[in-house]
Amino acid sequence: MKKCFLFAAAMLVSGSLMAQLSWNPQPSSDTRIVGITVGYVQKTMTGKGLNNKTIGLGKTKDGDNGSSLRVGLVYNPEFMYGIGMMVGLNYEWTPSFDNQSSSVLGHDLKVEYSTHVHELSLPIRFSWRYELIDDLSVFAYTGPSLDLGLDYNNKVACFYDGELQGTYTTHSYSGNWKRSTAGTVNEAFVTALGGSADAKGNNNNLKEYNRFHAYWGFGIGVQWKGLRLSYEGDWGLHNINLLSSKADDFIRMDRPVSINLSYLFSVE
Repeated sequence: MKKCFLFAAAMLVSGSLMAQLSWNPQPSSDTRIVGITVGYVQKTMTGKGLNNKTIGLGKTKDGDNGSSLRVGLVYNPEFMYGIGMMVGLNYEWTPSFDNQSSSVLGHDLKVEYSTHVHELSLPIRFSWRYELIDDLSVFAYTGPSLDLGLDYNNKVACFYDGELQGTYTTHSYSGNWKRSTAGTVNEAFVTALGGSADAKGNNNNLKEYNRFHAYWGFGIGVQWKGLRLSYEGDWGLHNINLLSSKADDFIRMDRPVSINLSYLFSVE
């Protein structure tokens, strides 16, 4: 008798759960369409123009990740059966610090790099959300992202036997490329930078890049009431290296990892 009672109770609970999880393509609520977002983003550059290496944005070494902070707004109206558009406006800041050391003719040489990249991102996604139970949904999205680089500021400080000898400051985005030099610059610094200091393309920190970027991305996430957590990746669609249009100089910018936390407000 006890076993029959437990079996009946289990069937009742499972039936109730299955009823809640039954297929229903129309979410019960679609009023949460405007929100704010913060996130962590990894940015990389890759291609033949970097000897087929993958280098983080603002980095100089193969395999380094460029880590960015993202803050922005999201607008996600839904039309029918959870299908909608996901449009955003994000600001992304990528700081980077690095250094290289070597010895030239018995003298110690050190080069310190600091980079700050500021960008605006306009993602335009096609989205689909499915409500598992009341207030709990999963969603997926895909679509392009159109980005504008505001500034790509590099500072290179050169130390000779421990003493600061000179600095380079560059702005690497198109229409704003310039290099200012302070202090004394000698051949040791030029050698450390990979060649001629006047040749923009001899070092990752001295290239000129297109400030307009186009990506195509994919993402998935989960939403509880107004709180949303998502994971996405974006891959560049064109060459950003303005120094050459040759295939051997192709450089693509990607965002292989983006983790976002958003909150959507109810708009009646």
